[in-house]
Amino acid sequence: MDIETLILDYQNLDFNKLLDSNLFNKLEKESFDKYKIENVKKEKIISLYLKKKYIGEYYLDSNNKPKSKDIYFNISHSNGRIIFSKTNYSEIGVDIEKIRGINPKLIEYISNEKELKYIKDNKTFFFFWTSKESLLKASGLGIKIDLKEVNGLPINGIRKFNDSLYYSSILYIDDYVISTTLKGNQKFNVEYKFIDLN
Repeated sequence: MDIETLILDYQNLDFNKLLDSNLFNKLEKESFDKYKIENVKKEKIISLYLKKKYIGEYYLDSNNKPKSKDIYFNISHSNGRIIFSKTNYSEIGVDIEKIRGINPKLIEYISNEKELKYIKDNKTFFFFWTSKESLLKASGLGIKIDLKEVNGLPINGIRKFNDSLYYSSILYIDDYVISTTLKGNQKFNVEYKFIDLN
């Protein structure tokens, strides 16, 4: 089974060109003005653009997770890069994080004692962070519980969460960690494709 994942570097993207596309209606274009932080605004524009271009109609469930009737999909972004994954198989969660310096207190905040033994540097920390976040997104919960209660092990493979099985795969691309989690215990391949919207 293959998971299609699109990767986009958006630091040099022409956002006016995106906004001028026929995918956005007037109300949607006006809605972006409420975001005062420029990076947040850009992420919202790209996220909606990708959903409209590659999914079409979608809705928000009770946990505010975007869903489609026919396709399971998820989006994540970090430091100028966004990923968009979709599949016909089952619920999916993805997370991307750029490996960077972090506050040591954050490591203690999200990690249980067993996981702390494995975290040797920022790279392994972000393996755990993305693993936990993609699992929570696949479950539909999002980050609404204590992250220490979410099992980050094994980083790749089957985990049990809330009486369901999930399979996770984590990959390192450039200086980013990308985690993909599907509900179920079936192993999958992730097909990564870099795209350019300019």
